[in-house]
Amino acid sequence: MTKHEEFLVPVEIAKKLKEIGFDKPCLFDYRNDNIYLEGSASVGFVPDPNNAGFVAAIEQLCEFSNRDISDWVTIPTYEMAFAWFRKKEMIGIVSTRRITNRGGFEYCGFIDDLRIGGKIHYTDDSPSYESSRLKVLNKLIELYKKDDKTFEFTGETMLHGKVVLNRIRAIVDIPERRVKKGDVGGWIEKETNLFGEAWVYGESKVYGDAKVYGNAEVTGGSEVRDNAKVYGEARIRNKSTVKDYASVYDNTVVNKSEVKSSGRLYGNAVITDESMIGDYAFVYEDAFIEKSSVYGNASVSGKVIVKGKSIVYDRAIVSGNVEIYDRSSVHGDVILNGEIKITNEASIH
Repeated sequence: MTKHEEFLVPVEIAKKLKEIGFDKPCLFDYRNDNIYLEGSASVGFVPDPNNAGFVAAIEQLCEFSNRDISDWVTIPTYEMAFAWFRKKEMIGIVSTRRITNRGGFEYCGFIDDLRIGGKIHYTDDSPSYESSRLKVLNKLIELYKKDDKTFEFTGETMLHGKVVLNRIRAIVDIPERRVKKGDVGGWIEKETNLFGEAWVYGESKVYGDAKVYGNAEVTGGSEVRDNAKVYGEARIRNKSTVKDYASVYDNTVVNKSEVKSSGRLYGNAVITDESMIGDYAFVYEDAFIEKSSVYGNASVSGKVIVKGKSIVYDRAIVSGNVEIYDRSSVHGDVILNGEIKITNEASIH
């Protein structure tokens, strides 16, 4: 292995990176079966990748290079390639796994795919750091290729508060979302806000570090923002908001309502008509919340119905076929289960 091969990616990898859209200017390029420095003479010196000053100088020159690289294959450093994937929210990591019988190390690599909530993908063990690093980079390229884009930006933008949002347009048919190629969708801040076969419609918005993926739909002027996640078959409708660190997934529906803080809505649960799930509350299974609130560390599940400006909060646990109506409240450390009906502004604690 030559010195430049220790810190520059192999030419074949550079070609793969170019195919998936790597467009960062690089100090080195490949043409005419050779590696060139700044598009001039072939590299005739032995750069030292262990010299921090040399590597820093390369990175700085890459940032300020304005040359036309369209006809060449740019050769990034490994760090530049990994940094490009990090901006796509795909984190490549090489780590020691164990000490071998001969007293050496085995290396393992994995990818933390933050686009889909931190799913981990592993690579095979390797006898050296360099070989493990190469496997991780190949795996990153493979995973990125699998994420077929379903949309592009139309070029239309809007300022929403202090955030610039981009209008999206479908570049493929998405039959499950009733979306055809060329259909204009809603607004997102950046590409990592939306992926899979999920879709944002009309004047709905997704921004910050929020993620909408799987088969989820955001419609009717709704918003998903901050670090919230909406996925699975979830439906966010009619000016609803999912924000902060909230998660809404599975076959849930949020209609004219809000899920915030670290609230969780999953299973087949429905919240509607100005309801709110907040704090660390969980609402799941077949629970139905209408014009009511669940917050604190409360848990509502089973076939529970909460309606009529009622509230469940603190550490209350409500399950089974409990029905809570008419401005009633359940709170404290109460545990309710079974066939129970609470009405007429009752307070259970």
